[in-house]
Amino acid sequence: MGQAIQNCCHQDNIVPVTAAPVANTEEKPASDPTPAPAPAPEPKSEPKAAESTNHEEHEMDKIALRQLTTEFVQDVIKGGIPCEVLSLESTERTAATYSLDRSLRTFYLTKGKEQAPPTPYKIVNIRDIWIGKEFVQFQKSVWASELSNADKEKVIAVQFQEQGGTRKGSEEEVILLMERDRTTAVRFVQAMTILRLYNSGTATDATK
Repeated sequence: MGQAIQNCCHQDNIVPVTAAPVANTEEKPASDPTPAPAPAPEPKSEPKAAESTNHEEHEMDKIALRQLTTEFVQDVIKGGIPCEVLSLESTERTAATYSLDRSLRTFYLTKGKEQAPPTPYKIVNIRDIWIGKEFVQFQKSVWASELSNADKEKVIAVQFQEQGGTRKGSEEEVILLMERDRTTAVRFVQAMTILRLYNSGTATDATK
């Protein structure tokens, strides 16, 4: 603004006169100049970077879960996946196989080496699926002490809640299955949980 005034004066041949400062007879105590306010800190980018990383990891998890479920379905609808059925009341172990129908609505369990008719279980009636050692009834069964830690990792507990309690006069049935290793046991739990959600009509965005 001062420069603009100077230019205007030169154009009109006016010599600006700077007024002399008026002497101040009162002495004021010397004081430090007021410090300039510190500049506002720039927003950090770490939260956005972390959010982006978490989103990418979540997307990768969903892709992996979709792939796992697809591979499980492709294997199981062929039928005859070997396993063992463990009794909750005794130390009885029965060789068995399981399969799924192509509509992915029914789980079939065939006990024994002979060609016995399979027992159907509606997937929509699955109440929950556990790795066996995390299941309370398993922890109270003889298998908690009979099995090694490695074998406990291979056990699956499937809770079926029957509509109307038509199966064996009970509203709930628990099946203990032993897979060949922990990897296939975990795959069973994760994939069957997804199938259960889709059958019940409450599927989340886990694989979308």
